Amino acid sequence: MSISLNKRIEMTLLKIAKRLRLAELCYHIKSFVCSFYKSPVKQLPNDVASALQLLHSYSADPGYSCIHKHEFAAPDCDVEVIVPCYNVERYVCQCLDSIISQQTHYSFFITIVNDGSTDSTRSHLAKYEHLTNVRVIDQSNTGLSGARNAGIRQAHGRYLLFVDSDDVLVPGAIDSLMRMAEKTKADIVDGGFRRFADNEGDFSSIPGLAYIYDIIQHDNNLPQSEDTRQTNGFICGKLISRNLFNNVEFPLGYWFEDSIYCMIIEPMSRRNASVATQVFRYRMRRGSISHIFTDKPKAIDNLYITLRLLCDRETLGIDFDQRQYDMMLRQMFMNTWCVMWLPKDVAYAVFVIQRELINERLSNWHTDNIKLQHIERFIRQNDFQGLIRWCKWHEC
Repeated sequence: MSISLNKRIEMTLLKIAKRLRLAELCYHIKSFVCSFYKSPVKQLPNDVASALQLLHSYSADPGYSCIHKHEFAAPDCDVEVIVPCYNVERYVCQCLDSIISQQTHYSFFITIVNDGSTDSTRSHLAKYEHLTNVRVIDQSNTGLSGARNAGIRQAHGRYLLFVDSDDVLVPGAIDSLMRMAEKTKADIVDGGFRRFADNEGDFSSIPGLAYIYDIIQHDNNLPQSEDTRQTNGFICGKLISRNLFNNVEFPLGYWFEDSIYCMIIEPMSRRNASVATQVFRYRMRRGSISHIFTDKPKAIDNLYITLRLLCDRETLGIDFDQRQYDMMLRQMFMNTWCVMWLPKDVAYAVFVIQRELINERLSNWHTDNIKLQHIERFIRQNDFQGLIRWCKWHEC
């Protein structure tokens, strides 16, 4: 299944409008035009059971829980860096070199999980096996969640630090994060990040495009804080206490597995801290899920994993508060954004399930966040077209 040319053009125009800060104007123009004509939503599932049946026929729910009890041995190093690898021959050395070269008096160990790579990734990993603070685990392919879980199960550091094998740690990152962790005794310590272009893939066809992309990016930094709830939604690039994984791991088979951070890991943290410096760099490349999911049936996984983790939260006894309600609205924004390029009946089925969540299970909650109020209003008022239109032209 491939996305239509018209939709690809629309997606490109959306990106350009957002870069030029014209998205809000375009949204209001589109809303004005649509106020004279609302396309009918006919013969679409309008109850949860029918919606789930339609979605499962389109792409099955993997159905895995994140709940898994670990029996960890006593820690013998400060930080365990977990690096899952699958067919990353072009990137893995840059990634590993950025970790190994970290200058700090804190002890760190690197667990590399070769997840059944079929290219020359394994031969590159062999260059690092002689190092005393490096271990390579070889396994058949289980996906990103399975590879991370293999590292978690053998982890022996006080803190875990996940680094995907095409990304880069900034010099001094471990030292900066650990200093804050030691000072505050925080369960999670976060820092700033920056995206950068993949010069050998997504941006190589047009000369200078990668350079332009890097120029228009900005540092996503956090304020220095010894006690904060403002952290980035990514699980990579953070120090996370191994204790937070005593009873959980990444649920298998899903895309968007990082949802476990905002829905499970961060809510269990007693204290978070952040450093004002940049610690991580995310590579933007064509092969990553964030670049390919828009026309794929598995984009529905963002809804599936939301529902699964909601159940797991209840089993784990994680309290639901105002912050968690706002987080759920952000998840609903992402769930909508992920499926709005798929067939209308699929996107509407996702809307029906989220409408039930908001109007039944979360009916007593309301947000004060101005952006989130739009999402809340469209769902509560059963305005499917309005929600789709708002999510297309905004970020949340």
